[in-house]
Amino acid sequence: MIYILTVHWGNDKWIAPQRKYLDLYTHENYKIYAFVSGIDKDVSDQFDFVSTEGVDACYMSYSHSIKLNILADIACKDADDDDLLVFLDGDAFPVTEYLSKTRDLIEKHHLIAVQRSENGDDIQPHPLYCATTVKFWRELKGDWKPGYEWKNMSDTWVTDTGGNLLQKLEANNIDWYPVKRSNRKNLHPVWYGIYGDMIYHHGAGFRDPICRQDTIPLEQKYWFKGFIYRARHSRSRLTRMTGDILLRLYFNPYWYRDIRRIIDKNTEESNMLFQRLSEDEHFWNEFV
Repeated sequence: MIYILTVHWGNDKWIAPQRKYLDLYTHENYKIYAFVSGIDKDVSDQFDFVSTEGVDACYMSYSHSIKLNILADIACKDADDDDLLVFLDGDAFPVTEYLSKTRDLIEKHHLIAVQRSENGDDIQPHPLYCATTVKFWRELKGDWKPGYEWKNMSDTWVTDTGGNLLQKLEANNIDWYPVKRSNRKNLHPVWYGIYGDMIYHHGAGFRDPICRQDTIPLEQKYWFKGFIYRARHSRSRLTRMTGDILLRLYFNPYWYRDIRRIIDKNTEESNMLFQRLSEDEHFWNEFV
């Protein structure tokens, strides 16, 4: 049995396409266990297990990691040692037959996961796609929570979802396989990614589509506001608190105007691509 563990929040737009592509390319029996929150209608019939419970946490990535940990705990109680756990972002899904390659890699490396080096040189396993056996996850006592830190491209110590999992793998000298972005063409440096020529990740599927790579030119144009923006979106809680304090002392309407323009442009592009992937299962060919 394959246990797909995923999180959807704020809207239900990704439930149907994710299920469509899982049905197309998962050629073994599988179940989907999901956390669903902020959605008005009942979508429980789309999953084999669903929780709508809220998770209180100081910031989004911590909440997300707790939900993944809970889903993994529940699946491990239901599963056999040799069953597979597949963690999958709500706006991610396979675009080719992926299980044979996944099984081959797990036999050699215990655990495989996306490594998003394009996102500021992140080095941790990322749950947009991660696969391992139930037995290994139990033995490792896997944990998606942030905490363990590494230096990013700006020579800054950061943490994020998957930080503690990276620490466990390193502390136990466990070999894991990083699944890399394989795009030949990029509409965006971070989003619309194909990983390992088998998994598609849309990116920002549940929030305003804007990221650090979008704001770097603005940070140079409005240098102090850029500093505040980086601080408020830092993965360090202390740095975020400092950014919130500075924000109360500084306001620049032109910064917010330009941010809104980026969000509007990215939203239009994202919606167009969503329409295509909903209608054409070969939409991803343009990226490879």
